[in-house]
Amino acid sequence: MLKKHMKIVVAAACAFVLVAGAATFFIVRGMRSLSHDAVYSDGCNFSGPDGFIHQQPGQNSAFMFFDYKKKENGYLWGGAAASSFDKYPTVVAKYGGNIYAIAPYGANKSFIYKADREGKQKETLIEADSDAGGRMIIMSGKLYFENTVHKVENLTATDETTVSINSVDLKTKKLSTVSPRHTGKNASISLLGYYKDNLYYIYSSQSEVSGEETVKNKHAIYELNLKTGAEKAILGQLGTMTALKFYGDSAYYMLTDPDTEQVTLCRHHLDTGADEKIASGKNIINSIQCFDGKVFYRVGKTNTSEGYYYDLKKKVTKSVPVKYGSNQNFYIVGESNDLFIIICWGTGNGGQAQNGTYAYIKKADYYAGKVQPVKFK
Repeated sequence: MLKKHMKIVVAAACAFVLVAGAATFFIVRGMRSLSHDAVYSDGCNFSGPDGFIHQQPGQNSAFMFFDYKKKENGYLWGGAAASSFDKYPTVVAKYGGNIYAIAPYGANKSFIYKADREGKQKETLIEADSDAGGRMIIMSGKLYFENTVHKVENLTATDETTVSINSVDLKTKKLSTVSPRHTGKNASISLLGYYKDNLYYIYSSQSEVSGEETVKNKHAIYELNLKTGAEKAILGQLGTMTALKFYGDSAYYMLTDPDTEQVTLCRHHLDTGADEKIASGKNIINSIQCFDGKVFYRVGKTNTSEGYYYDLKKKVTKSVPVKYGSNQNFYIVGESNDLFIIICWGTGNGGQAQNGTYAYIKKADYYAGKVQPVKFK
């Protein structure tokens, strides 16, 4: 049963937070490209085939592009250099050799843009009479996005909102609603990932009318089949979840027992619906990263934690570093074939990364226990 008084807010460390009494539920964010024909982008970090898209601190919210081969970091989109309409996109992704961006423009107005691989030659793909949200999935020639329409009274947006998942065909520019519409007080919808012909998203509202009843504080994770249009709720343990990540053919989540404070890291197989325990303990931190065919997690306190990964193919667990230098922390946020992209917390020396900035390390060095971050130039 879901606990009452849950709400969704945005956290600074690229995670959504769902608060339920004393429990906190993190939807782990981070853009990723899992195949050449499908990408998921949520506005934080995007690992493309030839480079890494991110928002660099101190760049006026501009999106930057780090080239894997050249090891160079350059301007891509947004910020002070952009035009008035595409100045502040909330999400940018690369697909099929082009760049796509979503930029809100007040209540019930958004623009979805298309540009060449360098972020130039921009064109408006569609102008939507809605808030297009901050996440998108592009697959099989269609861009899927979160659609929110605010009820307006006396020229003022109210707290009654109708939400759905919509799509735009990249060739014909045809706009379609692909999921059922949900209406509620401060209703919201957030894309989480995709697998085969299914999209996954979380829906939340403070209250909504269902028949003759009013449902309070509704929260659910849905699977939407794009072929049939059928929507069904999955992962019913939402009330006790403390982290969630979709990766490949599975969803990874943490459950916290409110009585014993025992934390269990689990894998939910999307094909079968079966759940598998990966790790458990009282000191597992509510943070999941999935890269390189592995699930990374930490045990201990935030500043004194130890790192581990679970190899999905070999089904073994090994320890890995989570610090560099004299106790500086870092998190993996992206990858190429041979590099991990990390964000660092702490002051480095020489060519090392400074506090809160992006850097890269070689995967081979990382697995060997050697962490020498090189900050983006």
